[in-house]
Amino acid sequence: GALAAAAAAGGRLGTARRMALRVAAGPADAPEGTAPGSAAGPVGAALALTWTGDLDGAAALADRLISMSRASDDLATTLLAHLVRSEVRHRRDEHTDAHTDAEAALHLARRLNAPALAGAAAAAAARALVGLGRAAEAAVLLSDEPAAGDAHPFIKALSLQAHGTVAAALGDHTTAVRLFLDCGHRLAMRGITHPGCVTWRAQAAASYRALGEESASATILDGAPRQRGPVSRPQLGPQPGREPGRERTLLSPAEQRVAELVVRGNSSLEVAEKLFLSKRTVDTHLGRIYRKLGIHSRHELAAAIGEELRV
Repeated sequence: GALAAAAAAGGRLGTARRMALRVAAGPADAPEGTAPGSAAGPVGAALALTWTGDLDGAAALADRLISMSRASDDLATTLLAHLVRSEVRHRRDEHTDAHTDAEAALHLARRLNAPALAGAAAAAAARALVGLGRAAEAAVLLSDEPAAGDAHPFIKALSLQAHGTVAAALGDHTTAVRLFLDCGHRLAMRGITHPGCVTWRAQAAASYRALGEESASATILDGAPRQRGPVSRPQLGPQPGREPGRERTLLSPAEQRVAELVVRGNSSLEVAEKLFLSKRTVDTHLGRIYRKLGIHSRHELAAAIGEELRV
């Protein structure tokens, strides 16, 4: 539960940044080498600094936590601080050092019989291995690590991101996109929506681009699909002799995903939640879809793309 609590603390970025400054300064009357009373607060603060781009501050705080926790033989805090420092080094593209920290965290997690934290450490180690060009080794590491079971959604999200990173490195971008989207869903479940927390959106966008889905790549990054060139408007109303479902080809990949979820009975809000978009963006997509297909309702949309509307 310590990493989950730290993630929650880190998720309140303003509060956690203020905490980070206090922790970094240290209490005036604390003797050198004194470990913090609770790991969650300082580790959450270090996470907040990482997520908001203050990598120097996060690294300094992680170094201090490692030094203090080792002095007091606090293995749990040492483990968490190694995880944070691995994340900082990963974001600096210092993959060898990131791997060293992740391996240290993984060793401690196994020693403490903490499978959820072992999963988080294995995820960090796998990402570092991918950065070192050792994706096949990363895949073996993830497959050998037992599932965390009822782990916190934040830890599951880290694991999903690592699996997606490995899949993308091995060229399986379809699987990678699915894993990255699931990662985002797990984070959203706990209200962790700051884009700096886990960089799944940028990775999903890269995999979409590798699949040739430029519009989907733009949508996942900023919620606004980019269209190339003018869009021809179809004639209004149903056209005789037109094959049902052919209208799908008029839609961008992002619009197709919205349309398919709508005809399956999802409201605009439900579509927005599933695709990690705002409701306004979904409604904008729908308006564009209706104009392209010359229709005016969801029932007409179901007929136009050749699917049965579920109500």
